[in-house]
Amino acid sequence: MNCTKKISTLVMTAVMIASFACVFTACGNDDDPIINNGEEEQTEEKTDEMITEETVTLSAEDFTEYGYLKDGVYYKLNHDKLTATITAVADGVTRLTPPKGIIFNGYNYTMPTVFGNEYIYAPSVETLYLSARYTSIEPLLGFTALKKIVVSTDNENLKSEDGLVLSKDGQKLLYVPICSPTPLKIPTSVSIIANRAIYYNTTLSELTIPANIKEVRGGITNNQFETLTIESNNIEIYSECFARNENLKKVNLSNGIKTVGNALFMFCKNLEQINFPDGVTSIGKLAFASCKLTEINLPSTLTYIVTDAFRDCATLHKVYYNASSFTSPDKNALDIASMTELHFTHKGEVTGFTKSSFSQDVYSKCRLFIPKGYKSSYDKEPFSLFKNVTEE
Repeated sequence: MNCTKKISTLVMTAVMIASFACVFTACGNDDDPIINNGEEEQTEEKTDEMITEETVTLSAEDFTEYGYLKDGVYYKLNHDKLTATITAVADGVTRLTPPKGIIFNGYNYTMPTVFGNEYIYAPSVETLYLSARYTSIEPLLGFTALKKIVVSTDNENLKSEDGLVLSKDGQKLLYVPICSPTPLKIPTSVSIIANRAIYYNTTLSELTIPANIKEVRGGITNNQFETLTIESNNIEIYSECFARNENLKKVNLSNGIKTVGNALFMFCKNLEQINFPDGVTSIGKLAFASCKLTEINLPSTLTYIVTDAFRDCATLHKVYYNASSFTSPDKNALDIASMTELHFTHKGEVTGFTKSSFSQDVYSKCRLFIPKGYKSSYDKEPFSLFKNVTEE
C-alpha cells in the first residue's frame, strides 16, 4: 500500500500551516535538493532498544535555503534561544534517530523533549527511534510512510510495543503511526486511548476498540477505516471522537454502551449502518449529523434524544422505535426532515411524547406505523396529529 500517496491530500492543509513546510511542499520535484541530498540508505536496522543519541555539529557551510542540512536531516536554529528543531528529512531516509543536541559556532543548541511539537516533513521515514529524553509525542502528519516507533527502554515517560507508543505504565495508548501494520492490535494493558492517538491513519480498514478500553479521549478523526467495532461495555467516549471519518460505513456497538455522545459521528458522510443495542439511553446533539443512514432501529431503553441528533441526514427515511416512555425535554427531538416512515413497535401506551416532539413537517409528511390492534394506545396527541397512520 502506498501510504504516502493516500495521505498526501489529507496532510496538505497541515503543510500549509507552517511556512517552512510550505517551502518543502512547493519544491517537491526530482531536482529538489531536499529530496535528493540525503545520505545513502542505511543497511541495518537497530535491534538494541537502548537508543543512544549523538550530538550533531553544524557549520555555516551546511546552510541551505531550506535550513541547515546534515546527513539528510534539515534543522532550524533559533540563535536567540539557542534551540534547534528538525524541519524535514530527505526523501530516501527510512530511519531517523533525532540528535541529542546541536553544536553551532561553539554554542550548544537544545532539542525539544516533545517530539512532533512542530511540523516535520519526512516522506520516507518508516521507523523512528526516540531516546530517553523524550517526554511525549504529538501526531506526526509529515511522517507519511511511518510504520513503527521504537522508544528507548530507559525512557521514564514512554515505551513502545509493536511499534506503538504507550505511556511508561502501559495504560495509555499515545500514538499509532500513520502507516502502522494492520490489523491494529491495542495491547491488553491499555485502558485509555489518548486524544489524537489514532489520527490520519491510512492503513486501517477497520478499527476495533477492545473490551479493556475504558476511556477514549477523542481525536480519532480523518482516518481511512470503514468499520468501527466497540467491544467495551463500560467505556467513556469524548464528544466528536469519531467525527469526520469520511470512509466510515458501519459501526458495531457493544451491549453495554449507554450514551452516544454529542457529535460523536458528525460528518461521517458515508456512515450507512449502526446498531443501537439494548442499554443505550441517550443520543447527544449532532451525534449523527450529515451521516448517510437510511434506517435506524432505536431500542426500548432509549428515552433521551437531543434536538438535531440526526440533523442533515438526507437519506434517513425509516425510524423504528420500541420505547414505552420518553423523557427528553428537547423540542423536536425526533424532527428528522427526511423521515417518511416512523414505526412505533411498543404494544401499549407510550408516554412522554408531546406535541413539540415532532415538527409540523413530520406530522404532515411522515407516515406513522403502530402495532395492529393497539390504535387506542396511540389515539391522543402527539400521535393523533399525524395525517397518515397505518396499523401493521
